[in-house]
This record gives sequence, C-alpha cells and structure tokens, in this order.
Amino acid sequence: MQTQTHDLAPHLEALKRALAPKMASIDETDLKDELQKYLDYGVPVEQAVKTILRHHGAAPPVRSAPAAPPAERTAIADLPAEAMAVSLKARILYVAAKTVTARGEAKEILSGLLGDETGSVSFTSWRPLEGLQKGDVIEAKNAYTKAYNNQPQVNFGDRTILTKLDADALPKAPATFRDTAIADLKEGLRGLRLTGRVLSITTRQVTVQGSAKTVWSGHLADTTGKVEFTAWADPNLTAGQAITIEGGYVRAYRGVPQFTFDADATIAPATTELPDVATLERRPATTLRDVVERGGGSDLVLVGTLLEVKEGSGLVLRCAAPGCTRVLAAGMCRLHNKQEGSPDLRIKAVLDDGTGAISLIAGRELTEQLLGKDLERCKKEAQDAFRPDLIAEQLEEKLTGRVLMVRGNALSDDFGLTFIARQARLAEMDANAAKELLATFEVLA
Repeated sequence: MQTQTHDLAPHLEALKRALAPKMASIDETDLKDELQKYLDYGVPVEQAVKTILRHHGAAPPVRSAPAAPPAERTAIADLPAEAMAVSLKARILYVAAKTVTARGEAKEILSGLLGDETGSVSFTSWRPLEGLQKGDVIEAKNAYTKAYNNQPQVNFGDRTILTKLDADALPKAPATFRDTAIADLKEGLRGLRLTGRVLSITTRQVTVQGSAKTVWSGHLADTTGKVEFTAWADPNLTAGQAITIEGGYVRAYRGVPQFTFDADATIAPATTELPDVATLERRPATTLRDVVERGGGSDLVLVGTLLEVKEGSGLVLRCAAPGCTRVLAAGMCRLHNKQEGSPDLRIKAVLDDGTGAISLIAGRELTEQLLGKDLERCKKEAQDAFRPDLIAEQLEEKLTGRVLMVRGNALSDDFGLTFIARQARLAEMDANAAKELLATFEVLA
C-alpha cells in the first residue's frame, strides 16, 4: 500500500461544511484520519469525500456553477435507451417526490421531466436535489439511462454531478412547434402545437415543496381523441372554447398521456373548425391494434367479443384497512395480512375485437348492470347456495361469447395492457354490426 500525498485541508473543510449539523458529534481528527485512510488505499479524493458523506448520512452536495469543463453533451432527442454515463443540459420541467420499495425497504425518491430545445424525457433521482426546483436549468454529468416502455429514462445516482446553471442557459421553450393530433400524444413530446376544444376545466389545490399551489385541470378534445391537461398558471379558459396551445409537454401515467403547460405556453383562439362539445364527447370505436401501438390511452371505446371470464371475478372481499382496496386471497391482504374483508363485485375478463385482445376489468356498478342485480342480492344468492363462486359462474354463463361495447382507459404496466371500463353495454348483434351502430350510439356518451 502506497500513501498518496494530498493537501487535505480544502477537502476536510468541504466535509466539515457538508456535515455542519453533525459536527458536534464528529471528532475532526477522526474525520481527517478517515479521509486519509481512503486515500492510502488508492481511492480518488472525490470518491473518498462522497463515501464519507454517505457514511455519515449526508448526500454529496449539488455543485454551483462554474464547474469543471463538461463532457460532450447529449441532446435529449438523441439519448440512448441504455447507457452507463451520459451528460446533458436541461431544464427541470416537473419534479415530485414518490415512495418506492427498494430491497424490501420504503425509500423516497424524486421523479419528473427534463427538457431541452430538442424534447423532454422522464427522470428519476435516487439522491436529493438540494437547491434545485421546477424551472431550474442544470447540467448533469455521469447520469445513466434505462429503457421504460421502450423510451429512455434518465437516472441520477451517487456518481451523478449536478450543476445549477443560469436560467438563460437554455431557451424556456423550443424554437419551433409542430402540429400534433391528440391521438398522437406520447410521453416525452415537447414543442407541440395542439388544437382542441375544452370539454371541462376545474381548479384543485396541490402541495409543491411544502407550499399550497392552485393548478387548473380538465379535458381537451379534437376529432382524434381526448386528453387530460394540467396548467400551472391560470390559462383563463372556459368549457366549450376552441383553442390552440403552443408549448407544454406530455407526461404519461401507465400509458395514458397527460398534457401539461404553464405560463410560458401561448394560448390563442383556434383557427380551424372543430365539432361542438356534445359531438366530441361521443367517441368512435378504437381497434385494439391501435391501442397496443399507442401503449394505452384515455376515454377509449372498444367493441369486441368477451372470450373469457377470468378467475377472481364475481363476489370478492376487499381489504378493509383505510386506503386499501386490494382483493383478499384466503382472507389475507398482501399488505395488511389477515382482514375481515368488505364484499364487492367485479369482472376480470378477456375482450377480443379481431385485431387483438386485452384484459378487461369492470367494477361493482358495471357488474351489477351487466348481471341485472345488485350486490345485496348476489350476497344472498351465494349464501343461500353455500357457494361463494356462484356469481362468477353466472357471469361466465351470461357474458362469455357476447359482444360488449365498453368505454374507459387502457393502462399499461410491465404485464401488458389492462382496460378499466367505466361504461359498458351488451350488444344483441355481431361485432361488425355493433361497430356500425356506434356512429349513432349515444348511451355511452
């Protein structure tokens, strides 16, 4: 082992500043000896400092500009799906905390969206972002990317060096905008020109970094589809308006796009003709092939044959713990162990329209509607027959092989697509005839 010669003073002072709240219980001599020990074993000084900080429960600090000369920058549009180290310059468009389970333990991480002049990308930070917030421009070195839903996602880890830059280091919005139909919205898109009619708008309160903030949300539609939007500044919109928005970006939750914009977006009256609200609320049928290609979608109408009523349908018991609705298996909830359970009804099925198949889930209200009887009657029939699976058998007998028209959201995860139905109707015809009827079918609207 060869001892490295270093001027420890500046590194020791950096450690003391970072550990200031803890220095009352840390001996400065021990801190110096710990640093020297790492250096004696050949650990680079920067890595030694980071390791000591983590050992004492402190994260490596975010650097303030100026920083060391950056590595070659990668534009967001050119990010590889899988890379061990990338450098980029981007604006934080959105950031929020969430809790995940890592190695069996709950851990709070940060996730959001980054943007530059070429596009936007989702990011996850496994370390705190001290001093950074929505709207800041950062340089990230030694970040890494992983593919999620066939798209790159940026990750910040312990090796990532973050530098806060001047606000004008990047334009707030892309220089050009492209016309985009709502049906073509996908996660990560930015620089959009979106034309649609406002179907609804409301306000809600959210908490951002400990402060209450008002956001505006609603739905926007064109002839191709419908999307939920969120505005972080008052857009001065009313339901029924036909508008064109330049700016904003697209995030997605389980394959369902969500359009977000703030005060930097430009909103103007639409110059193209759009159908009225009532017409836009009536959705045309979508093929499952299209849904699979999109990776999900909101407010979709499907027409298909119900091939199978799956196990777990009918009369079920849900966990009664506050905030939990998981279905019990043998009286057990996988989070809250043994539970008494609250009776409920649901359908788990497979729907096929000839272009593809999808898992379908319908809740109590739709199950009652399709069965023609309510939960209380279902409970009584099952109890009188001493057969908890009786209702599942009735669903299988009544629905298997029937044509079903459903409306709802198609959500994606690692196991594929699932359609969550909020409206449904049996059709007394074959699937092709049912699709033709949809042009005038308004019950689902």
